[in-house]
Amino acid sequence: ERNGILRGAVLLPDWIADGSVTLTLRPFDATQRARDTRSLGLLRQRGGRFTLEPLRPGRYDAIVTVRNVQEPLCVLQDVFIVPGESRDGRFRPLDLRSSLFRYRLRAVDAGGRLLGIDGPILARVRRQDGSVADAGFRWQGGRAELITGSSLAELVAFGRGCEPTAMTLGPGDHDVYMR
Repeated sequence: ERNGILRGAVLLPDWIADGSVTLTLRPFDATQRARDTRSLGLLRQRGGRFTLEPLRPGRYDAIVTVRNVQEPLCVLQDVFIVPGESRDGRFRPLDLRSSLFRYRLRAVDAGGRLLGIDGPILARVRRQDGSVADAGFRWQGGRAELITGSSLAELVAFGRGCEPTAMTLGPGDHDVYMR
């Protein structure tokens, strides 16, 4: 039986680290998943082009995941792999640049100076299905970063010796006033 090859491209945001996004082809048939599931770390180089081989011909689900993000970024059902080269039109290219959002936080005092605090931050974000998910991350020397598929985040920031600070933010760079 000849192997299949899947070629395509996935466009990612410029700020995402190479290798932090994974494309997984999972066979539609559950009995073949342990043997025939294939994964590939995606890169921004060369326009996000990738080649995934060898693949057994058949039907697959393509799942794009981001490290440390609970739910898949994208799921493409019924990717059909034929013997030889397959070029599914959904990968010409698959543009995910507007599907990920980055929140970069900087803890500051009343004068706008960086506070080198450490401590937890609670994030509440909406999933693609509309349900709410809670996640935690940390200040590291007064800086923190959250990457999620949600375009709005409710955050509660904690720091030793500081009052908890609640805020609702959109993606981007933000100074967080810690009292």
